[in-house]
Amino acid sequence: TYPNLKMATERFPTEESQIAAHDKTLEFLSAYPNLTGVFGIGSINGPGAAQAVREKNLQDKVHVIGMALPSDAKQFIDDGSLDATILYNVVDTAKGWIYVANMELNGEPIETGMEIPGLGTVTVDGQNVTSSLVLKVTKDNVDQIIEDLGL
Repeated sequence: TYPNLKMATERFPTEESQIAAHDKTLEFLSAYPNLTGVFGIGSINGPGAAQAVREKNLQDKVHVIGMALPSDAKQFIDDGSLDATILYNVVDTAKGWIYVANMELNGEPIETGMEIPGLGTVTVDGQNVTSSLVLKVTKDNVDQIIEDLGL
């Protein structure tokens, strides 16, 4: 989809530390002046990367997406240093997993490609059932999501 997109570096560990994510992002911003995006995996890596982007005033040049709680991400989403955060909608996801558990209890087969309410399309690998339905939190919906879900 993005033929000119190149990974600048392999993943780097931050030990679930916002400070470490911030510091590593500052290093990469210096080492890779053409860096245009950062994806923070873990609940506070996105905000840490966004903090570094904010400090360098690169909100319009470097796009950051993370996996953080909306309440932790809000200040960075509001100022544009974090473009979005993604997470599972905890209410819908819980309902989905209860649906899966009920299917299992009733002996109903769960198969790859099935649509499960609250989970979307699932993939089954042995006893593992996974879903890719996520909640995307942006400037347009962050306040509403915090209000609705208390996150």
